[in-house]
Amino acid sequence: MGTIYLCARPVRFVLHALPLLVAFGLANSVAVAETRRDPRTWILWRCGPIPFPNEMKPSVPELSREAAIDFGRFGEELRIVLPTTDALPSVDDAAVRRMAELIAEKAPRAKIIAAPKLSDEDCKATLLLLGTVDSNPWIRKVLGDRSAALLADVRPKGYAITHVDGPFAPGQQCIVACGADGAGAWAAAEILAYSIHPDKKELGTLRNWPVELPLGTYWLPFTARYTLDADRYEIRARTEPDPPRPRIPFGVRIWGSPMPTLESYQRVIRALARTGMNTVVVQSGGWVDVANAPALFTKALDIAWQEGLYTILYVGNEELAHLPAPLSDAHRAVVLATKDHPGLLGWHLYNQLAAKLSEEQRNMVREQLAWLRSVSDKPIGNEVVWGHNLIAIPEDKQQLMSDLQRWGNDTIATDYAPIGGWTREPVLANWELRLRELEKLGIKSEAVLQAHVPFLEPTVPSREALRNQYWWALAGGAKGFFIETAYLFTHFSVRGLLSWTGEPLTDGRYDEVCELAAITRKLEAAIADSDPLDESEASETGIALVRSRHDVALRMRRNAAGTVYAILINGALEAEATVRITAAGSKAVYRVADLMTGSDRGRLDADRRMIVKLPAGGGAVFRLETTGRPK
Repeated sequence: MGTIYLCARPVRFVLHALPLLVAFGLANSVAVAETRRDPRTWILWRCGPIPFPNEMKPSVPELSREAAIDFGRFGEELRIVLPTTDALPSVDDAAVRRMAELIAEKAPRAKIIAAPKLSDEDCKATLLLLGTVDSNPWIRKVLGDRSAALLADVRPKGYAITHVDGPFAPGQQCIVACGADGAGAWAAAEILAYSIHPDKKELGTLRNWPVELPLGTYWLPFTARYTLDADRYEIRARTEPDPPRPRIPFGVRIWGSPMPTLESYQRVIRALARTGMNTVVVQSGGWVDVANAPALFTKALDIAWQEGLYTILYVGNEELAHLPAPLSDAHRAVVLATKDHPGLLGWHLYNQLAAKLSEEQRNMVREQLAWLRSVSDKPIGNEVVWGHNLIAIPEDKQQLMSDLQRWGNDTIATDYAPIGGWTREPVLANWELRLRELEKLGIKSEAVLQAHVPFLEPTVPSREALRNQYWWALAGGAKGFFIETAYLFTHFSVRGLLSWTGEPLTDGRYDEVCELAAITRKLEAAIADSDPLDESEASETGIALVRSRHDVALRMRRNAAGTVYAILINGALEAEATVRITAAGSKAVYRVADLMTGSDRGRLDADRRMIVKLPAGGGAVFRLETTGRPK
């Protein structure tokens, strides 16, 4: 049972709404590029939704020992071959061509060539063939009779991706991204646009990964097909009672990189629901601008609700990253269509909202918060971050958060991203210190924990590092935990928890989310009802480590009834820790309950010590209830 967190990033995407494009005119649509209405305005994190492969070999290309297909320095040996002009419907043709441009942004020395203009000299290079069998004759020339088998059982909007030895030069490689129709053609091309690895100094190879991956501009080869119905998903009535509204949201965020069609979305949601989570965050890319956006979002909430998951819906309009824009009619229509859905938990407006806003932008945010308040009584939040290497919150961010709270905001989500290139000094314990800064401002906080591989110095977080972030965020007073991210396919397919086919990756991060979800269920009441004590208040409880250790921390909490909780955190990621705690400084006798195991640990007082074993990077929580005073 859980929650889904849908983040509707605006992508003006009206594929299959050709009359609207005609009304604006393709020639004129570029003039309103900020709306992303024309496929030619798409960027990698704001493309149209596609069906994710249901067949893929190898399922994790980064684990394969097969050699990468190298495109040469900055892609100089790559030729991207487009369909014949006007061979596809105009919107699909524009989308395929935009995908070719996005591929070329990763391989800037590659050449984009229309099929009829491919020369004999070009045929000696590595060929990337886009389109359909009928729209790009080079697909049939390269595959021959194999093209029929490749597309067997592929339905409209489906596709197949493969690679073969080229027939035109010794050692040549040909990559084929072939759609059953125009929609399938640009979907296949979009997958290539994400999966090609660029040659960027700050990117480099993948760290903390069992296979050493190369540098440079290349593609890790795989075959993939989509043979299902992209718009069809299983509809079934709920047979269990509605889950209680989570007091402590816990779950995984989904970014629109890219966004799936409904069938694929259901696969992703079912994989995430199996973790036992109660929250999922979805940056919904182009969903908000499809012709039937309100119905699409309603169906997305239905899919989640079938699995017992709630939804928190992002409804801000980020035409530019981290900056507000006016809510479109589609954004407001989505809110009105979903505000009474039984699975809707609440709203968020913006992701990593910037502090340096113009007066017009400030008024925009204020109006949007006021409008949400006027149409819905659900809680509202925003995400705000500050420097990855800072503890104290800069004054401009403090002012931003103060304004948001004054305008009707309820919660602030924040991230830290301590693993990889974002943070110069990756101190996981800083989670506690940063969240305590929010507590000083009287702000209810939610922690966005890093399980994803960052763009800079890409490093796969270990299971223990994810676990440790959770415990330090708990110590900091977080009232919600969001794992970043379900999937993220830009450059590497393993940047999130799931593969392209929606299956859990086996590196341990997904398994740890399952463990943390179970822990959160056990601790939900304690987290919701208690708050951290400061050092002076904690010392008054008399609870202490028998022998202080640099790698183990003791933190105390108290609820309104006076019950105290002891939290022990093992800061070491490589080894378990065994410690003893005592109540030698207390005038009380405590009865101890282990909230992780549900067991009664008996009495704790000045004469009795308690042994606690902590997993690597993990923690434990004990409820201490006063039963009397020592004799």
